[in-house]
Amino acid sequence: MGVLVLVRHGVTEYNLQKRFTGFTDVPLPPEGQKQAKKVGQQLKKAGYSNFKLAYTSWLIRSIDTLKIILKEIDQPDLKVIQHPFLNERHYGSLQGVLHTDMIARYGEEQVQIWRRSYAVRPPNGESLRDVVHRTQFYLNDEILPHVKEGGSVLVCAHGNSNRAMVKQLENISDEDIVKREIAWDEPLIYDIDTSGNVKRLL
Repeated sequence: MGVLVLVRHGVTEYNLQKRFTGFTDVPLPPEGQKQAKKVGQQLKKAGYSNFKLAYTSWLIRSIDTLKIILKEIDQPDLKVIQHPFLNERHYGSLQGVLHTDMIARYGEEQVQIWRRSYAVRPPNGESLRDVVHRTQFYLNDEILPHVKEGGSVLVCAHGNSNRAMVKQLENISDEDIVKREIAWDEPLIYDIDTSGNVKRLL
């Protein structure tokens, strides 16, 4: 059995301010750094501190979260692969804007559709379905082969890119995946065998 660990980056100022972040490259503040450290400590305590390699997105909040985690598990020099397919969902014209400002302009119902529907794109942005297509392609083509070989792989990504991978790993429907919350400080751990059978451990 191989092990796949999914982690969301630590909370950012945009998250705390309730702004649409998407591809906006915001840094990891002290609170987010603290969450990343907590995740690293959790993994080390649970015995997950011997990863074959790690993956992250191109965005600094994810990259820095991973660096902190790797330091906590005593693998600061682990090989890390960065790829844009693991980036957060692109929110298009909503990026950088407060949720409340968008609600005032378009109405709460429309903004909620943009935020939580599966297939509806915000203006100039991606739907969750779009994120599923690119993220699952990378999961199946690049990440899972290493896990199926019996390796332990750590992925530090984002709320929606992790949600896309969880959809496949846990066989969640289009309707239910939009309700699935991905926490900043709770790693998701899966056992995966050579045939691709998945068992969630945590």
